Order: sequence, then structure tokens, then C-alpha cells
Amino acid sequence: MNGGNPPGYLLGKINDALCSAFTSETQLAMMVRYEFSINLAQVASGGNLKEIVHTLLESFESSNSLEKLLDGALKQNPNNPKLKAIKEKFHITTSLFDILLPLEKKLINQMQQAYQACCYDDYFNDFEEEYEIADSLYKILEKLDEKPQGTHNEKPIVQFVDHLLKTGDIPKQTAKKLKQWLEKNANNSSDLLSQSSSHYQNYQQPNLDAQPYLLIKLDPSKQYHQEHQKKYLVSAWVIYENGNDNYSKNKPFKTLENRLDYDKNYKPDVISIKEELPTLIEFFMMQLAPYNSRKPIIVFLVNRQLLKYKFDIIKIQDKYDQKIVIGSEYCVVLRSIKRF
Repeated sequence: MNGGNPPGYLLGKINDALCSAFTSETQLAMMVRYEFSINLAQVASGGNLKEIVHTLLESFESSNSLEKLLDGALKQNPNNPKLKAIKEKFHITTSLFDILLPLEKKLINQMQQAYQACCYDDYFNDFEEEYEIADSLYKILEKLDEKPQGTHNEKPIVQFVDHLLKTGDIPKQTAKKLKQWLEKNANNSSDLLSQSSSHYQNYQQPNLDAQPYLLIKLDPSKQYHQEHQKKYLVSAWVIYENGNDNYSKNKPFKTLENRLDYDKNYKPDVISIKEELPTLIEFFMMQLAPYNSRKPIIVFLVNRQLLKYKFDIIKIQDKYDQKIVIGSEYCVVLRSIKRF
């Protein structure tokens, strides 16, 4: 377990829990002395209690011993609710972090999609308000931690892993580890794994008679907008439907590649709509071809500034290398990114 490198927000919660369990420097010193034969003054001294605990955490983190610190603290104060809660949260979070961090760059789109699926209701806010995109594993885990469980039987972090498996786009060894993680941490892992397996099979054998949706999400690039350039981050998925227009939730989907590796001039990080989006649309279409013979419904997910943009007049090359206006051949739908 990667207890030596937990997300920063988790360290803050550990600090709060220790301060609630040991309300004075003397109490903290006693715990450290009794459990670890360590003189607190030699490891962390000076400042208020929160600052002393922070220094103590840094010391244990450097030796990859944070879990041992929590175990020792619980021995000295076994009935403290914050300590018990953070011990469970620490194990669940860091064990998942160990599995996903090595693949963060490769699977960030799938992680974002899984996060959006399990936090679906959060996206029905006023579409004129911009939301912060969780662009890293750290941020996704932090947002999941902040999300209340509500009436759902599973914790948000468990829901996240469940949706991640349902993408059908996870390496086999990683999927195996995630399933094992669910078995240990879900309340009803058998139900989740059964659904994930069924969902994965549905993805592996898409219904060629189903109506596909090509979802293209355009996120404004903060860096380029600060430089007064209109550049966007692009993500895309294909979703297969059977006459159900609720395409944004709990459906078989595949994350599409958005890198044109053969084009050395292509910059995968950001694009301009006018110059590079048409080529990307063509590239997405190429990825749909082997799976479905029906024309997809193209859905652009954009911020409110782009809701007036005429995406339906974008010109692309069809399979006969003829220039066509996409609105003349495909159904084009424009939706607020806030409602995805």
C-alpha cells in the first residue's frame, strides 16, 4: 500500500482526526512514546498542536508508516469516531491510489467519465455556471471524498470504481485488481461485479442495430484563454442506444482516441475549433466504422459561450473523400456541458 504518498486532502483529514483524539501536546507525546518509543520533542516541537501533528505526519510519511501511526493512535484512543473513520478511509483510498496512479495519464479520460457517471446529479446545476474539471486522480479522489453518499448503498469511491470497470476500456490486469478492490471494499460486491461483467460483455459485443451517439466534449483551456486564444481540450466517446435518448447515464460506452499520432504537427493537448476540430471529427468517425453501420447522432458538449456556435455547418471529408457539411448528413445536437 502506498501509505507514504497519500493525496494532500487525506493528510489534512488525518491531521484533524489526530487533533481530535489527542487534544494537547502532552497527550500526543504520550501516544507516540507508548506506541513507538519515540520522543515527540525530537521529532516535532514548536508551534500549535496542528503544526506539531503536521510535522509528525511528515516524519511518518517519509518512512511510509502513516498506517502504523493510525494503528497506534487507535490503540490509545479506540473510541474516537474521527480516528476510526479516517483509518478506513486511508486504507480504501491509498489502496485504490496504488492501482490507478501508474495508469493515470493513459486512463484519465476513463477516470473522468467514471467520475461524471457516479456524480451525475451534480451536473444538473445552472448551465451558466462553470464547473471545475477534475483533471487528475488526486482531484477526482478529493471530489469523491467531498460527495455525500446520500441514499446510495455504496460509497462514492466504490461507485467510481464500479463505473470505471463498466467502460470496458481498462487493461485486464488493472481490471482484475479493481475487481479485487471491490470485493474487499464494497457492501455488495457480488451485485456490482455481476453488473460490471454484463456491462463489459455488452460493450465487447455492441449491437450493430443500435443507434450510436458520438459525444464530443470541448473544455476551454484556461492557459490559452488567459493568452486570449480560443483553444479547447477535447474528449470523445461513442455510446450505443436502443431507442433511449438518455445517453448520458449508465450506458455502454467507449472512450475514443483523440491523438493523431501520424501527424507530427498535431498538438493533442488543445485545439482550435475552426482549424483542427474537423480533422478530429473525421478521426472519431474512423473509430466508429468497425463497430456500427448506422450514422451516429453527433452531440457537442460545450460551455455557454459556445452554445451559439454553428457546429452543424462544420465541413468534413466523408468516406468517399468528398467534403460535406455535417448537418446535412448527421443529426447534430448541442448541449450544455453542465448537463452531462
